[in-house]
Amino acid sequence: MFKTEFVPLIMKVARFYDAEKKVNDDMIEMYFESLQHLPYEIVRAAFNAHAKDPENGKYFPLPAHLFKHLIHSDGRPGSDEAWALMPKHE
Repeated sequence: MFKTEFVPLIMKVARFYDAEKKVNDDMIEMYFESLQHLPYEIVRAAFNAHAKDPENGKYFPLPAHLFKHLIHSDGRPGSDEAWALMPKHE
């Protein structure tokens, strides 16, 4: 991922969480250093998954929150989702 892709993404997330004033250059640098080895689409998907997280999604994500969502980014459903997909009337 390139920094030119990442900065607009994190600023969009900051606007979503009304946290624009909290995001500064040092914070952007720290987040980017943590995530730069990942493809842009994976990072964007992790931000989206975080926003849907019932517990932590209420708050601006830390890199650790994003990494938690990367575990399930291989296309397979997590355990809760897999159980929800099971047919109920067989």
